[in-house]
Amino acid sequence: MNRLLGTFAVPLLAAALLFSGAPAPAQTDAAATDLLVRNKRNVLAFYDLATNQAKPREAVDRFVGETYTQHNPEVADGKEAFIAYFEKQAKTYPGKKFEFKRVIAEGNLVVVHTRSVFPEAWVRQDWAGIDIFRLDERGKIVEHWDVLQPIPARAANDNSMF
Repeated sequence: MNRLLGTFAVPLLAAALLFSGAPAPAQTDAAATDLLVRNKRNVLAFYDLATNQAKPREAVDRFVGETYTQHNPEVADGKEAFIAYFEKQAKTYPGKKFEFKRVIAEGNLVVVHTRSVFPEAWVRQDWAGIDIFRLDERGKIVEHWDVLQPIPARAANDNSMF
């Protein structure tokens, strides 16, 4: 009996899993890829709208979740604080643009590598930045971290920061 059960156990288990309604691995991979693509698209649209188009309120309304946690020490927590900060930035540095160099997504995080380009009249140099966004299950931004570095006139190597 045990030998007979052992002979049929693996095929029976495979059939049970096949017909259990569990998604096939390819479907799971495709769904995960779709979420990563959605999250990257939402972050880039948010970033562009808030900064390059100088419409932070519209960006928040369209792409931010119920809450917004900010880890940049120069920007207060919350949606209204984000809007106020970027409205002031748009007035202080008209013509400032962000170039999106790389976008990487994993799970519910999206990382954007940027170059901040200032009009020459405003500041001495451009900046390199890394922004990390956390999104909720609906693809809305709920948390942000960033690091910024001035792009030096000279480097110790011939590699670009981008």
